[in-house]
Amino acid sequence: MKSIRSSVVLLMLANAVPIFGVVWFDWSVYGLVMLYWAENVIIGVINIARMMVSRGGRHRSASGGLADIGLIPFFAIHYGGFCYFHHTFIQRLFEREPWSDSLWIGVAALVASHAWSFGMNFIGDGEYRRIGRRELMHRPYGRVLIMQFTVIVGAFLMQRFNEGILVLVALVFIKTAIDWKAHLIERQILARKAALS
Repeated sequence: MKSIRSSVVLLMLANAVPIFGVVWFDWSVYGLVMLYWAENVIIGVINIARMMVSRGGRHRSASGGLADIGLIPFFAIHYGGFCYFHHTFIQRLFEREPWSDSLWIGVAALVASHAWSFGMNFIGDGEYRRIGRRELMHRPYGRVLIMQFTVIVGAFLMQRFNEGILVLVALVFIKTAIDWKAHLIERQILARKAALS
């Protein structure tokens, strides 16, 4: 329970970084959308790490969970293609700007948040024993699609109507709320699996 609380706190702090970026570093709509696109890549890399250490699922082998190992490169290629086409879509939808060096602060905060959750919840709380590679392969898409749909639609409307900094901050809050809820749902699902086993 303590690990879930700590990962939620870090998730909220990481999601607060874009607010500082918008207010103090003048991050644009494009910069914010690209930061959240970068989070998709982070989620994919963390999911590959989760698939590598996973020991759960019905397709576990006698060799210690090495069944379905081929799903890892399949996911990497499929999810990588998803991120590539998503990036292409963003480039066409929004006016391109140079990548701001300050955006790396946001990327670092998101890496720290997802890595902490991986270490504390997935490894530390033993979630890796309760979920298999087949389920993990599909897990990121729902969260990413809902989050990115909200961000892109909101950012597009904001760019179209030029609503300014308050709407940009509101967009960050909406994304944070979705991310927080998705994180808690995932923890609850895996906790139920633990109770059943």
